[in-house]
Amino acid sequence: MKNIIKIKTCSLKIILFLFIITIFSETLISASEKIPESLVMLPKGINAVIVEKNKQRIYLYSSNNNLIYKKFDFPCSTGEVSGIKLRQGDKKTPEGVYFFTDKYEDKDLTPVYGKKAFPINYPNFIDKIEKRKGSAIWLHGTNKRLKPMDSNGCIVMQNNEILQISPFIALGKTPIILTNKIFYQKKENLNKQKYEILKILIKWIKTINEESYDDYIQFYDSNYLPETKWWTTWQKIKKKFKKQGLKFLILTDNIGIYKENHIFVLFFDMNVKLLENSMKIGKTKLFLKKENNIYKITGDFFENFYRQKVSKKNCLINAVEKLVNNLKTNKEYIKKIKTSNYISLKEQN
Repeated sequence: MKNIIKIKTCSLKIILFLFIITIFSETLISASEKIPESLVMLPKGINAVIVEKNKQRIYLYSSNNNLIYKKFDFPCSTGEVSGIKLRQGDKKTPEGVYFFTDKYEDKDLTPVYGKKAFPINYPNFIDKIEKRKGSAIWLHGTNKRLKPMDSNGCIVMQNNEILQISPFIALGKTPIILTNKIFYQKKENLNKQKYEILKILIKWIKTINEESYDDYIQFYDSNYLPETKWWTTWQKIKKKFKKQGLKFLILTDNIGIYKENHIFVLFFDMNVKLLENSMKIGKTKLFLKKENNIYKITGDFFENFYRQKVSKKNCLINAVEKLVNNLKTNKEYIKKIKTSNYISLKEQN
């Protein structure tokens, strides 16, 4: 009996040792590798999919403790025709930074899509500006034998392999970067780029917090005019609450920075805070390009969180109004309002 216990204990130790070696090896290999330049910054706990068309490979990268490492490497099949997708039916796979918008299971699919499918948001903001046409670009499985460059534009994987990466795809959060060739950079080079872009983001947010309209517009490329109908309403709200000694603060979280070709995509959560209460505004995408050592925003896109009910109002204004309504029962908020109203009446008398 004792011998059996010793054997079991020894077996468990061996299994644990092999598990630790596997994890350590993965981290060690990842640390020694250069990082794809597409992944300037990957938020903790978020994965990224990269498709390399010229090698017909698909990779899944993860982040942990500021380390970006490759988790999966599988063969794939892209469009029959090489090059960037330009129009419907050209049998080309797009190139750019995209996000997964939905998923379909085996029971929902015809055999051509295999056991799993994930539509992506092609055409994205940049594609529309460039007047690239087409739709229905998916990452999906197949019930046939996988052949290189054998799709109508979708990215196709073997069924068992798409099922392996499926748990690591979060709709509306996980990027899929489609590129012809992956270029790699040293971590220190990407960090330099990351901090440059984060400085731009901090300053951009500061102009919103301080209602500096002229400074806000300066961040944008001269060929792109951002939608600013919400700005006047934002100023009125800020002015009203400033009289009451209250200040709204815009904050960011879960920042990702991705790159394809010469375009950087910042993708992050925005929140608005008043007193100790905060409200989620939604997701924001900023598209940047660098020319003559200066970053300029060539497009911006504000959206609600995934599958959240869409409001016709601007996401920021909508969140502010919800936050104020929620605070109407907050004792600290009520006290502030009463105090400011008392001071105001006293000044009038």
